[in-house]
Amino acid sequence: MPSHDTLHWIAGSYIPLLALLMLVLLASAFLRRDRRLARLRVLSVVAVLSIAWGFMLIDLCFDLFSAFGHDYSTHTAVALALVAVIARAVPRLAIMLASSFFAYLLLMLYQGYHTIPDMGITAVLVGIPAWALLLNLQRFYPSNQ
Repeated sequence: MPSHDTLHWIAGSYIPLLALLMLVLLASAFLRRDRRLARLRVLSVVAVLSIAWGFMLIDLCFDLFSAFGHDYSTHTAVALALVAVIARAVPRLAIMLASSFFAYLLLMLYQGYHTIPDMGITAVLVGIPAWALLLNLQRFYPSNQ
């Protein structure tokens, strides 16, 4: 079994890797000179990250999670937001992305960063509006992504 420090490094690398993949998708739209797709990808990532960080801000202001003995998992929220946008942009990666996200949750649980309720409540709270927003934007995406 890898050491705690190695697992910590792996967990710390997950969101930057998702962000890098998102930047590649943004760059590919810009390089193809597909302004419509580029704008929608930028809008999608900004919107879902705003949802993730917006709930974090609400929790910081009102201590909602701690009032119930839980912790808002910003890592869960941001990872889920990026996974959702990338899966929407490249549907053939959806299963791999979902699997990596659940592995990330298990790693955070194993490392003791968050509890199942922390991550589960955060995922539902962020996931529902993020997915609804992405589905609503679907009609603007070209069919030949």
